[in-house]
Amino acid sequence: MKGALYIKEVQGKGRGVFSSAPIVAGDIVESCKMVVFNPEDYDLSTASFLINYSFFIDRDRNIVGLASGFGSLYNHAAPANATHKIYKGDNRVDIVALRDIANDEEICINYLGAFDDTSTSWFDNRGLEYHP
Repeated sequence: MKGALYIKEVQGKGRGVFSSAPIVAGDIVESCKMVVFNPEDYDLSTASFLINYSFFIDRDRNIVGLASGFGSLYNHAAPANATHKIYKGDNRVDIVALRDIANDEEICINYLGAFDDTSTSWFDNRGLEYHP
């Protein structure tokens, strides 16, 4: 799948991830290793734009990770057509299709976890405007 993925500008969102090939529900779209910021680096990572591209690996311990590949570039949607699964022991996040995704359709995850969570809190907490 990785060879089919590409980046394209999306009006109101910036860059988005797309695939030139169709994706079947349940397929792993991308498996991404993460650069992990330890708790002592948390304040530094949240003080920069990097937090907007990071995944919480352990929210209770303030551990976040920046995904390699296209992993940190998937846009938010509710409902989303993909989800993310974090593997703490492997410092990895997998992007997994929740439904069939047509070729050249944007691949989106829900930043709050549940594919259909319509809260804008992720954007509100960062002072960002949400563009559905």
